[in-house]
Amino acid sequence: MNKIELQYKAVVEDQTDLICRFRPDFTITFVNPAFSRYYQIPPDQILDKSLLPIISPGEQKRLREILDNLTVKHPVKTFEHESYSGKGGMYSYHSTVRAIYNTAGEPIEFQISSRDITELQQYYQKSQNLLEELQLHHKELETPNEELRMLRQQAELSERNTLISMIMLLQATSHSHPRA
Repeated sequence: MNKIELQYKAVVEDQTDLICRFRPDFTITFVNPAFSRYYQIPPDQILDKSLLPIISPGEQKRLREILDNLTVKHPVKTFEHESYSGKGGMYSYHSTVRAIYNTAGEPIEFQISSRDITELQQYYQKSQNLLEELQLHHKELETPNEELRMLRQQAELSERNTLISMIMLLQATSHSHPRA
């Protein structure tokens, strides 16, 4: 292999995204090592087999809908979905599927590349939960804060009224007792 082929091979093999190519009948023509690890199926046991048995019925339906809507003018679709791994764990993925067309405009192959966004989804959900909790505490604090504001206004008003009363009393006292 020449240097460029070795570099290309290293990029594909080191890629953590799941990459799979398949024909319109869902026969798998290529998978990268990450795809094989995720589904726990060696490449030699998955090539030339159908993609459908390894994905859930829900994923099959969604994938078919997406593929049916790809066109020569719009050959790429990006979407998010959940998938079960070969170990049974549920993961969230950001995927891009691309249709490859022949000169007659017929799809001859599809490539799907999926990036694991499970941790991002979990962080997002945690941040949403924290935000909701913060908003709830903010509302809980608004009532006592409003009560404190009103008490402060009442105290200021009372203090002002007391000062006015004292000034008026002093003025009345000074007018009734003129200085000699």
